[in-house]
Amino acid sequence: MFGNLKRSLLKFVVRCELSSLRLLSAKFRYQPAPRGLTLFGSRINATRECEDRLAIIRNHLPASSRNVIDLGSNTGYYLFRLAEFGYLCHGLEADTDLVHFTCLAMHFLETKSVSSEWGNLDLTFVQHMPRYDVVLCLSIMHHIIMSEGIDAAEAVLKGLVQKTNHVMFFEMGQSNETKADWFYRLPRMEPDPEVWISQWLKKCGFKRVETIGTSQTTVPRYLFAAYP
Repeated sequence: MFGNLKRSLLKFVVRCELSSLRLLSAKFRYQPAPRGLTLFGSRINATRECEDRLAIIRNHLPASSRNVIDLGSNTGYYLFRLAEFGYLCHGLEADTDLVHFTCLAMHFLETKSVSSEWGNLDLTFVQHMPRYDVVLCLSIMHHIIMSEGIDAAEAVLKGLVQKTNHVMFFEMGQSNETKADWFYRLPRMEPDPEVWISQWLKKCGFKRVETIGTSQTTVPRYLFAAYP
């Protein structure tokens, strides 16, 4: 009896902390809260169309794939959702607060199919990471270009070709997002972002690249499936 009471109290405390984080800072609302985790203030909308992107990705997941890494996993939305479909999911996130959120949610949901680590997506990480069936590289590569340069971004992508068993799902900020204060820091994506990004991924070593959908920022942002 007391064991169950202690467990319920602990879960209530964790739920309060997760809810507080989500209410106090917009960065915890970038993605929806994991399913099964009813938080106070859960009606606050996430700022990204994660559900729509997940639906597109699910339609292109190879049947034989078993594990996933999400590079820039934020609060872990894709990790928890893909774990529901039987995947072993691992996240890499550079913000320790977001890793903390993910780990709290892991404990609350009592899932053993999700893990998360703190770190930066760079060539050193890629060289030491294991191979994964599915790689998610969503909305992170333009940050690497802006902070480290396009050569560093290309080195990371070339490394990811070697660490992807089946498919990498890829999306990045585009130079036609002129309402963003960073658009001018990206290469000019001519003749248009869809063609430029597809050719860039092939230049880095992916043998086949397909446009599988779009998500909406200030303009449609293209979502790709890249095959090694």
